[in-house]
Amino acid sequence: AHKEAGTLASILGLVTLLVTASGVFGEMQVALNEIWKVQPGGTSISRLVRARAASLGLVAALGFLLLVSLVVSAAISALADIINAYLPFGTLILSAINGIVSFALIALLFAAIYKVLPDRALQWRDVGVGAVATASLFTIGKSLIGWYIGTSALASSYGAAGALLVVLLWVFYSSEIFLLGAEFTRAYSVRYGSRSDLEATIEASKSPAEAGDGGHDRKV
Repeated sequence: AHKEAGTLASILGLVTLLVTASGVFGEMQVALNEIWKVQPGGTSISRLVRARAASLGLVAALGFLLLVSLVVSAAISALADIINAYLPFGTLILSAINGIVSFALIALLFAAIYKVLPDRALQWRDVGVGAVATASLFTIGKSLIGWYIGTSALASSYGAAGALLVVLLWVFYSSEIFLLGAEFTRAYSVRYGSRSDLEATIEASKSPAEAGDGGHDRKV
């Protein structure tokens, strides 16, 4: 009975995680469509199905990237003694490799989000620059917030309230960086990438007098 209850709880937890994560990615898709000035075509049901399918795909991709990151980190830790025995700066080299791999995975995740979620047909070269810029700001912010937490003792001073404040601060910063990166990606794609045809459309959509955005089809 206890084993069955544990299995049921695990299944419910997994389903809840998938639904919540897909909902988060769905809201991100709405924000990206607003940035790209596009309205997805089709019925509301078909749009919902497409959005949830894309969201679940990104959730699976995120899980895979996290797994790869864990495997790489574990491999680096396992080889640490061997590398330190043969290289004078083995610790620094391992730290650099770990940082580069983590940064590359974060940039790849942002690139996938910026390419897959919005209802605009984009190429990888359109989203690559924005993804790298976003990953850079994300990594810098993560380091700064980690340094602040370690030096200010905020969580220990205010207890649970301090921990909640730190989480809210990180969520706010991450969301701002994500949207800033999306705006940068759009600007780069329109000016230097493959979507220079959208410049007039996006400029026109900024004016309330010009309501048409020319983006009613899927992946225009």
